[in-house]
Amino acid sequence: MCKKTAIFIILIYLIFSYTSILSAHTENNYSKEHHHEKYHDDDDDHDHDHDEDNDGHNNEHSHHHQQEHNHEHEHDHEHNHNHGHDHGEHHDHHDEGIKLTQEQIKASNIVVSEASKGSLSKNITLNGEIKINTNNQTHHVARASGICQKIFFNVGDKVQEGQILAVLDSAVMGQAKSEYYERFNQTAISEMNLERAKIMNQNVNKLLKALSKMPDNTDSLLNDNNSDMGEYRAKLIAAYSEFIISKKSFDRKSKLFKDKIISENDYLNAKSAYDKARAEYFSVRDTIAYEVKQRLFEIEQSHKTDEFRMYSAEQNLRILGLTTNDIAKLNISGAVYQKECVDNSCIYNEKNAKHSHSNGEMFSHVEIKAKRSGTVIARNIELGEEAESNKTIFTIADLDSVYADLQASSKDLSSLKEGQKVTIVSDEEDKTIGKIITVSPIISEDTRTAMVRVLIDNHDNRFRPGSFVTGKINISADNLPIVLPKEAVQNIKGSNVVFVESDDGFKPVDVVVGREDSGNIEVISGIKTGTKYVAKGAFTLKSIVVTSGIDPHAGHGH
Repeated sequence: MCKKTAIFIILIYLIFSYTSILSAHTENNYSKEHHHEKYHDDDDDHDHDHDEDNDGHNNEHSHHHQQEHNHEHEHDHEHNHNHGHDHGEHHDHHDEGIKLTQEQIKASNIVVSEASKGSLSKNITLNGEIKINTNNQTHHVARASGICQKIFFNVGDKVQEGQILAVLDSAVMGQAKSEYYERFNQTAISEMNLERAKIMNQNVNKLLKALSKMPDNTDSLLNDNNSDMGEYRAKLIAAYSEFIISKKSFDRKSKLFKDKIISENDYLNAKSAYDKARAEYFSVRDTIAYEVKQRLFEIEQSHKTDEFRMYSAEQNLRILGLTTNDIAKLNISGAVYQKECVDNSCIYNEKNAKHSHSNGEMFSHVEIKAKRSGTVIARNIELGEEAESNKTIFTIADLDSVYADLQASSKDLSSLKEGQKVTIVSDEEDKTIGKIITVSPIISEDTRTAMVRVLIDNHDNRFRPGSFVTGKINISADNLPIVLPKEAVQNIKGSNVVFVESDDGFKPVDVVVGREDSGNIEVISGIKTGTKYVAKGAFTLKSIVVTSGIDPHAGHGH
């Protein structure tokens, strides 16, 4: 309809121009005919004074001269007429806009409205594919290389966290467990030695404190079987006893010597024996106090070294995939020394204080356990096949939530935001509501689209990874300052313009547009609320501007 209207207006314009030219041409022809008739009348009068030959020559020369004069006059007249016509059009369109009569406006179906607030609403449809939620996907690898002995699950099976997926026989694991057993038992023995050293140190210090009170009787100290001091108690008490006896002998002989009952030689012998016994006791006392303390320190350092070595061996097992519970089972089944065993299968040998377990696992076995509950979506191992170190042998995914990766063109990206709701429709017409969690900042060079990721609930397993889906997104914006019909905004020479009604006619005004939907478009700047504009028929006015050479920016700023 717009195209027909434009052709109609152009046709009116051409007819008007043609009529003006035809009128000028008719006037020129009339002038030439009138001048030609006058010339012939004068020529007849002149024939009475000249002969026939001269009359013919002069008549031909005058007729030729008059034709050239009339042709130049006609050319000048047409030039002046066209110049005046073009100047009049330029003045009307640039300064006064495009003026049309009411009949022309009606014939062109031009409708004028006032710019006002409005809303936009559109639906964006994107195509995509269901993908696994990578946050809910776990790859299970063989930390230690080995031969597959057992397989318990296949692709598609449901598994629970902690269930054994497969069992490998690994020499690497056997060696690592053997080293851990050795370090574990050595640490247990050194811990036992450390506890005894602490008790001995405590008891010896207690005995030294008791001896410092200089008791006369040491029978109670010798008969205390609950105080573990090893050989230190015997050495201390023996030295102390010699010291006490010599002291008593010296005290008695000192009194006898004062009473002059014994000789000085006997007194000196007693004193020498006393000094010797006292010195030996103090030497034994100080040596034992130092040895006990030094022994405790050395055992503590040795125990720390054993603990570090055991920790290193334990970390090696963790690197190979064993969990804390797995290592706890090793401790139960392999400990030489244990304070307490809670395993029902434990058999305790009192002779060597060793615990043994009849249901212990094979030393070199590696159990591949499920790290999460979900569905087995990949299995890359067969019975008897060697699993290389760090090779993925099972992949488990929780499919209760999946991604819908949609592809959006660049023109739609500005309308898509994180958190927006999306209706996902499968090829089987299954529907669900998801929300956008990612809008990729990168546009593919191949497809010129960007990925829009939607998280959807899939607890009923209706949407299978790999299947194609469609995403439908409703975009709405309310209370926008100015919203116009799309056909009101025309693009002329790269600029968006709106034709504004004024007393001087319809003027094209540059505008800046924003968002849009299927029928309307937002105007950010260029016109104000209440401005009268051409809501319908703007294409007709654009056609006049384009075909007549009018400057489309003539109305800029008005």
